[in-house]
Amino acid sequence: MVALLLWLVWVLLFGVVGSSSSSSGTATVRPSVRAAPAMRASFTIDGRSVNAERSIQLRRGELLVFVPDVTALTVKRLECHGDAHHIALAHRSWRVPDLPTGPYELDGRGANFGFSYLVRVRSHSAPCPGP
Repeated sequence: MVALLLWLVWVLLFGVVGSSSSSSGTATVRPSVRAAPAMRASFTIDGRSVNAERSIQLRRGELLVFVPDVTALTVKRLECHGDAHHIALAHRSWRVPDLPTGPYELDGRGANFGFSYLVRVRSHSAPCPGP
């Protein structure tokens, strides 16, 4: 989303040539503006690419495979303060366990790479773990 906004600002500032008349009679050339490609997430779900601009919903048993640089994943249940699970990734993949319904944050880390995605899980209700 940030990349799209930066691209739009760049196009507005530098890419649009004003239509001013010139005495030499040459036409003003306007650059073609293409739609920005959909941002892809840093992982696939069951082999399908993920559009990072859309809502991502996870289901129990789905296999997430991350880009090669990702070696660790933190899964945070947002409605429960302090409910975070740190996972060392085996073969860059993680199978979604039976998580309670709600919003989660996936934080991936690697040597030169990191990401954070908000996802939703629809499964079953469960209270937050005690202190």
